[in-house]
Amino acid sequence: MRERALRFLAVSALESEAHVWVGLLRDKDLPLRSTWLADVHQAVEHIAQAKPELVICTQPPETDLIRACAEAQSILLLFVDCSAHQAASWLGLGAYSVMPKAQIAALIPLTLRALTQQQQLASARQNTALKSEHEARLNLLLQRSGMALAYLSDTHFLSVSDGWARWLGSSIEHLSGQRWIQHLPDSIRDDFHALLTRAQLGDGIEAAVTLNDMPRRLRIEPATYSGQPCLMATLTAPSNKNAGVGVSARASDGGITRTLQALHAHLENGAAQTLVLSEVKNIELLRRELSLVDFSELMGLVQACMGSVFDLPPEPVNDHSFMLAIPADAQT
Repeated sequence: MRERALRFLAVSALESEAHVWVGLLRDKDLPLRSTWLADVHQAVEHIAQAKPELVICTQPPETDLIRACAEAQSILLLFVDCSAHQAASWLGLGAYSVMPKAQIAALIPLTLRALTQQQQLASARQNTALKSEHEARLNLLLQRSGMALAYLSDTHFLSVSDGWARWLGSSIEHLSGQRWIQHLPDSIRDDFHALLTRAQLGDGIEAAVTLNDMPRRLRIEPATYSGQPCLMATLTAPSNKNAGVGVSARASDGGITRTLQALHAHLENGAAQTLVLSEVKNIELLRRELSLVDFSELMGLVQACMGSVFDLPPEPVNDHSFMLAIPADAQT
């Protein structure tokens, strides 16, 4: 059942017919805020102002009515006797369906299917917007920190950050989904292959490399992308003050993995309840390398990562330490 009422417009010559439609929809636990109009021109004005989510019409529709529904993102169901050519024209303008008037029984399945599809599209748009916003913020943080990320399958780039694409001299659209071996510069290809096998074990592996005649730090470690196991390659541009030392080499050194392993071992020893203080290592290096805004954002990402593992976000003790309350049940 919907949490809020569905804005519904019935366009019919008979008000009694509209009441039947409302009764059928409410029988399916659809709460309604319904309006009945007999005049198609009035319906066009109503759609522009009220933006109903569902419009059912048994009158021959004006082109303006169909366009108004499309602009308001209203679901338009037409039950009108017409030729196949006319029905195709209305569908092309944006009507959801065109059925003969005698097939009004199809109102319920068509409505339910349309509402389901609309909800799925809205959810997909929201997820896309959130993912785009997250990736944009992450890329901005990486660029300001001189870092780049690439997620890899056995042979393909699954996803790459703007920084990685820029350092390899390709566009991010061109790199995504491409075979990475074909795009790696000669200066890092051998080092990359040497790290791949070793990166499958433990917390990953890193090495100093030269890319475009500049020193870099390259780290490869197991990760997940869209729920699938893969490898994450982190490329870091060393700062002048800490030549040869990359932020990613410290921030991604497997500390979280080892902390979780230690917690599980402690829980299996039967402690009733444990307060755990988790401190982000190499904090002075991070403070020198990152701006105050970037440092705060990075700590927020660490807190969110820990919260995703333990269901509840840990309590911050200071700007780089978090307190966790761990229950006795090791399985939990």
